[in-house]
Amino acid sequence: MLRVALVVLGFLGGLQSGAQSARPTCHSISFRHEILFEETFEKPIGGNLKFRLYPIRLGPKGELDGWRMEVVPEQAPTNDFIYPVNLPLRFNGVQIFGANHNEDAKASLGYPHLVRFLLRQEDFERLKTPLQNALWPYNAPDPDRAGPDYLDLLKTVPTGQLTVTVLSYETLLDKDSLRTMGFRAEITAPADFPLAPQLNPTPASCPAQP
Repeated sequence: MLRVALVVLGFLGGLQSGAQSARPTCHSISFRHEILFEETFEKPIGGNLKFRLYPIRLGPKGELDGWRMEVVPEQAPTNDFIYPVNLPLRFNGVQIFGANHNEDAKASLGYPHLVRFLLRQEDFERLKTPLQNALWPYNAPDPDRAGPDYLDLLKTVPTGQLTVTVLSYETLLDKDSLRTMGFRAEITAPADFPLAPQLNPTPASCPAQP
């Protein structure tokens, strides 16, 4: 009986080990930077993608300084790979650092900005029309399916995860206009996505997909 029990345990252990090895693996990079108002910051992150922060004018009259973050491909720098895969599609301030919608600058900078981002241009193209249909269903071929079809497709698209945490900031005389911002960015992607080797990728747990 003891021998049988050991064989069964060994078999179950092998199954568990196989299941663990079958799980997708990821790796991660991180970097820090301090940005000045009206400055643009760009950093290659691998796979012909770059992380970008660019200055924008915020506030009801465009009187406040802040930044918007994007992940864009080198060959198509106007294609934002963050926006199509983060909900809600309207009035989502997660890409904004500074006063926006119902948040003042302090509130906007007080939590980690965590987003998903696309890894490939072809997935950006796949999402383009369903995204437009979801935003303007009255123009879609099947208005009732516009939202569900977009959400179903979103579940099939591989993504990476980007978390930007603000470490420090200063404001101009106007309390909600940003003068400087120090931040840490951490990027996690599937192991088969080529993160920038100069940023020393390390093994990481894969984030749960929503």
